Amino acid sequence: MALNECDEWAARVVSVQGVVEARATDNHRWQVVKQGQTYCPNDMIHVRENSRAALELANETIIRLDQNTTIVLSGESEAASWLDLLKGAVHFITRTPNSLKIKTPYVNAAVEGTEFVIRVENGETTVSVIEGRVSLENKQGQLLLTDGQSASAREGEAPVRRLDIIPEDAVQWSLYYPSVIDKSLNNLDTAEKQPLIVAADHLLTVGRVREAEALLTRIHQQHPDNASAYAMQSIIALTQNRTEEAQALATTAFTLNPTSPAAAIALSYAQQAQFDLRTAHETLHMALRFTPDNSLLLARKAELLLSLGHLDEAEVMAQRAIGINPKQAHALTILGFSHLGQFEVERAKRYFERAISLNQADPLPRLGHGLAVIRNGKLTDGRREIEIAASLNPVNALIRSYLGKAYYEEKRNALAEDQFILAKSLDPLDPTPWFYDAIRKQTLNRPVEALQDLQQSIRLNDNRAVYRSRLLLDQDHAARSASLARIYNDLGFSQLALSEGWKSVSTDPTNHSAHRLLADSYSALPRHEIARVSELLQAQMLQPLNLNPIQPQLAESSLGILDGAGPANASANEFNPLFTRNRFSLQMNGVVASQDNDLDPAKKYNTRSVDMIHSGVWGRYSYSLGTFHDYNEGIRPNHDRDREIDNLFIQVAVDHNTSVQLEYRNTQSEEGDLPLRYDPALFSTNKRILIKNRIRRLGLRHDLAPGNTLLFSAIRQERTEVNSNSVIKQFPLPFSNTSFSENAHAIETGHTFELQHLLNYSDYRLISGIGTSRSDSEATINANFSPAFCPPSCIPSFKIDTDTPTRHHNGYLYAHINPSTQLTWTLGISIDDIEMEHKDDTQFNPKLGLTWQVNNSTMLRAAAFRSLKRRLTSNQTLEPTHISGFNQFYDDINGTESRRYGIALEKKYKTIQAGIELSRRDLTTLFSTLVAIAEPEWQERLHRAYLYWAPLNWLAASAEYQYESFKRPAENSVSQQDTTVGFPALRTHQLPLGITLFSASGFTTKITATYIDQKGLFSLDSHRLEKHAEDFWTMDASVSYRLNKRMGRITVGAKNLLGKNFRYHNVDFATNRIMPERMVFTHLSLSF
Repeated sequence: MALNECDEWAARVVSVQGVVEARATDNHRWQVVKQGQTYCPNDMIHVRENSRAALELANETIIRLDQNTTIVLSGESEAASWLDLLKGAVHFITRTPNSLKIKTPYVNAAVEGTEFVIRVENGETTVSVIEGRVSLENKQGQLLLTDGQSASAREGEAPVRRLDIIPEDAVQWSLYYPSVIDKSLNNLDTAEKQPLIVAADHLLTVGRVREAEALLTRIHQQHPDNASAYAMQSIIALTQNRTEEAQALATTAFTLNPTSPAAAIALSYAQQAQFDLRTAHETLHMALRFTPDNSLLLARKAELLLSLGHLDEAEVMAQRAIGINPKQAHALTILGFSHLGQFEVERAKRYFERAISLNQADPLPRLGHGLAVIRNGKLTDGRREIEIAASLNPVNALIRSYLGKAYYEEKRNALAEDQFILAKSLDPLDPTPWFYDAIRKQTLNRPVEALQDLQQSIRLNDNRAVYRSRLLLDQDHAARSASLARIYNDLGFSQLALSEGWKSVSTDPTNHSAHRLLADSYSALPRHEIARVSELLQAQMLQPLNLNPIQPQLAESSLGILDGAGPANASANEFNPLFTRNRFSLQMNGVVASQDNDLDPAKKYNTRSVDMIHSGVWGRYSYSLGTFHDYNEGIRPNHDRDREIDNLFIQVAVDHNTSVQLEYRNTQSEEGDLPLRYDPALFSTNKRILIKNRIRRLGLRHDLAPGNTLLFSAIRQERTEVNSNSVIKQFPLPFSNTSFSENAHAIETGHTFELQHLLNYSDYRLISGIGTSRSDSEATINANFSPAFCPPSCIPSFKIDTDTPTRHHNGYLYAHINPSTQLTWTLGISIDDIEMEHKDDTQFNPKLGLTWQVNNSTMLRAAAFRSLKRRLTSNQTLEPTHISGFNQFYDDINGTESRRYGIALEKKYKTIQAGIELSRRDLTTLFSTLVAIAEPEWQERLHRAYLYWAPLNWLAASAEYQYESFKRPAENSVSQQDTTVGFPALRTHQLPLGITLFSASGFTTKITATYIDQKGLFSLDSHRLEKHAEDFWTMDASVSYRLNKRMGRITVGAKNLLGKNFRYHNVDFATNRIMPERMVFTHLSLSF
């Protein structure tokens, strides 16, 4: 309650330690201040000796009051809020757009959105700015202070800058020192009951370090073997970031008295600071043998169990602590985090609130409460709680990082930047602020700087072990690598994006963002559609509840959308959620394009594509509902396509270990003759394909234990395809100019069931699984064969009915083994038992891969493996798609046996990255005609190289090289995607050269010139071969702009900007990367 009634309070009490009093200015009677009370303008608040308080002002400013501090709440005017500091010290965190003015006896301070400390004592006012700007003024002069600066003023003197005062030192009184003493009297050991120990512990809880250290020195003089005193000195050293000294003091304490709970707790903190959580846990485990009823020991063990990922065990241990001491605030805090991880947000909030009321100075329950409030969708209220946590321990780098995340989510980038910079300075070894600042810079169109920050984050990653176990640390590394690869994509460094994706998945096969990254990156590689949609499936199966929907078209293979022109490209803010919270979102992507027509220059072919996705997260549930419509008139007659895809995705977190997914996807399309062939005249004017495809999917994830995950996937597909065509074939006389027409109607139903087990340890990872699938295809073909010499009715039409079942069972085991931190061996074996038309076989497939980080700048990869192309329901599987970065699932003919051998070398320097990859594939395909079955041998060579350079913060340059070579028997050289033209021999060189310019204002300009040299031998009929060779340059260009507050992006660009006409045979029918006509497009992406 307030001292006086007022319409609007001026301050609310959020934390009290010791004795704090308040009175109205016209009343001389002081009243005790309690947490939650509010006070009016002109009320006076006084903090007594060995006491502290924290207040929230009406303008959302958070202030912390030191001992012996007196302030007057002067109220708020239209221009600014006022506060009178009569004596003592105050730490301010203010983010209000209205300025805050502080009056002191010797100088006044005006601030706006900053953090600083003011102290009034001994006839002097001292001001220290942590971040932001503070203007000092009195009658004698003015002075402006910025980040890291201090000044002072005496009566009658102008303010002067002080170089001997460090702002971080000015807040030492406000630090939080965790206690090692169980306050429950029946749990105090003999040493802990000593009056000086109790007094020193109390002094530390209120931040009086010098006084506490003086008492501890006295204790050492009187009792040199007092382990508790050494334990408390260890905590002081640790809080002040003197980790080696803290380790030595804690070890001394434990050596003096191994049964001392205080010594064990202090040693566990020191061991955690040395990144050894398991040893810290073992220390507490042994200590509990001597004092099993010490509630603080139990609470501390629960905290470490939580850090190790053992949520259930942590909850049990914390409940034991509460049963012994219901007022054990630390145990209540751990229970809060445990329930927050189990999606029980309201219960978590209640535990945090109880912990706050019992230990108002502890920032950890404030942080947890803020996260819980944010999880409920109240971002502003949750951010305010994290600000309070920061005021309770201003030098805690982790809390600063979380506060920066909160500002980022509020789209207050300048404030987020300040917090990340502050966190970096407070703990230069913590990778967390570097990681989040990299994401922030990426969204501000500063990818080169983002790359530098994220690389630093990865270099520092092991320092996160102080908060996370080795296992969770590996997950952190995978998340960082996944984000790094997305930055590479922004820079145009696509090959490096792939490399980082492969490393991420190998480091942590359960990391959903790493799988999603590979799915996105595979879209840049030819004939990787199975790998792409399979990685997407794995990403979905492993993902937690989140607001980032899957665009309906991304789960479909063979989209045929022009690369780089969307809307299959990911939307602007799709990958960077920093807080999961209850809310809804809407994302929209649209593309309009116009293409030249070489056959009729007056005519333009148009493209229109749009997708819209609505998604939401609420409690344990998340969902997305999307639709995609793409209409493309193509670049020639009968080159059009009209496709519509709708999907519904629902995910339910049954508990923190189990989630269930349901997905429904419906696709309808109509298209003409789409493949681009070496001869532009080689197309059908009347070939039409109508497809209806319906997919239902059930997914289940269950974590048996940390690092022990079980996945189950069930997919059901129903597909109908109608294919009509008529062509004139050239046969030997007398059958020249023979007309052949057909109308085929096929119905295929299929299902796949897969079970996968992921075992994830620091030194090795095991992936094992089994699967079974069946598809039934019924087709009716009506055909007409009419030679030129024969009247239309002389050869009657004929009808063919087929019923083709396909059955497949498979199993696999993959092991990623780390004999050292630099070396990863991938060993695997899979078995495929397949029964299909013309093939009934069981095949064993050995897998061998090597990834060797030779040094910080050099990595070597190599692989050799065998695989079998099986019919996949919706082209998706849970089986790993790559061995040491070499893909094993290509869009081959069903039943194809393949063997792949590859080696790659990658080099990284400060601004330059380079690499080369060489590989070979030997294939035994299954080829059937009306008269024969053949298993021809095919050979492929797939080589890639790249050179990337980011010399400036606003410039990135790239040079890539891609070589593909195919050798096939002439009579069996067509692919299943295009039966019109085969290619017994085809060799293609591609050399894209790109430059990208970035502006912090949001604009990006990208220019890519690509040289292509293609030479091939093509088979039109069994008796006719043609040679073709052509080389040419083509240029693409685009300008994009990121909308403010991460609302989206708009891009205007052109493919084949110069309108170069050329002949090119495309072997990748899923995408059209090379456009033989100019296309101008506009792509708009919006997110709400």
